[in-house]
Amino acid sequence: MISSLVISRKIILLSFSISLNFFFYNCSSLVNTNSSDERSNRIVKIKNKNGSIVRFTHKYQKSTLKALPIIISTGLIKGEKNQFTEIEFRVYNKTNLINYEFIEMYNVNGDKWEWFVKKGNKVFIKKRNYTIESYTERIDSKVDELEKFFQHQPIYLKYDSNSKNFKRLENKHVKSLIRILNFAQNDF
Repeated sequence: MISSLVISRKIILLSFSISLNFFFYNCSSLVNTNSSDERSNRIVKIKNKNGSIVRFTHKYQKSTLKALPIIISTGLIKGEKNQFTEIEFRVYNKTNLINYEFIEMYNVNGDKWEWFVKKGNKVFIKKRNYTIESYTERIDSKVDELEKFFQHQPIYLKYDSNSKNFKRLENKHVKSLIRILNFAQNDF
């Protein structure tokens, strides 16, 4: 009788332990799937040298090794409550500079965005063996429209009327641009 009581307690403990393990296994797999979704939508802070501006972008735009032609960031100037959103166009050159004067973007619907380059917003950055031509423009009031524009892929980018600079943006890059624009609209 005592041995059957001990055996029944062991069976109860074993079944409880199996149930508990099964429960924790399912919960941990749920957490892993949620965290992988969260990582793909991850917004990260960009360090600023002077510390007076707090800026954010999507992780893909900050951590990729690829030379991205467009980077979008959003943020606040410390001490102010006004939010800003900027788009930065970059051209990487090893030899001759393009020195572009306007930028065009097209989507699959035939919609077109055009920027006339203000020379004061353009900088040339020397890095290793190449020069980056960078143009930055504020898009505060156009965030919603630009997000809708990027929804219709593929997206093409062109500098001036030179067909050599006509390029298609990668799908992963466009998705990261959409995520930071959504963050600028809703979550910030």
